[in-house]
Amino acid sequence: MPRVSSLSIAPVKGLGLAHPQEVMREEHGVTENRRFHLVDERGRFFNLLRNGSMVRVEPAYDGARDRLRLSFPDGSVADGVVELAEPVTTDFYRRAVTGRVVSGPWAEALSGYAGVALR
Repeated sequence: MPRVSSLSIAPVKGLGLAHPQEVMREEHGVTENRRFHLVDERGRFFNLLRNGSMVRVEPAYDGARDRLRLSFPDGSVADGVVELAEPVTTDFYRRAVTGRVVSGPWAEALSGYAGVALR
């Protein structure tokens, strides 16, 4: 009989993985998985292929409270309630994906860590 021994999700695509004790699987997968993604100043998807050190940023998303927390290797934290701002279209490998910019402390913290402007 197959058995699941561990689970890993990426609340923010392009950052480290989270390892929750349990997840809720919906029709289209785990809601908290890839809930957010990073966009550079040109509107392009920003991921680990462009900066491998981003895997060291630990994301945690609490869907019930709509709260996102990013923990950085230096011990700093960007944490807050998710507030959606203007729409943005991101180029995901030549496929346009529409989303919303997230207002809060994350863009500044991620940009400082990556050394490029990110949203």
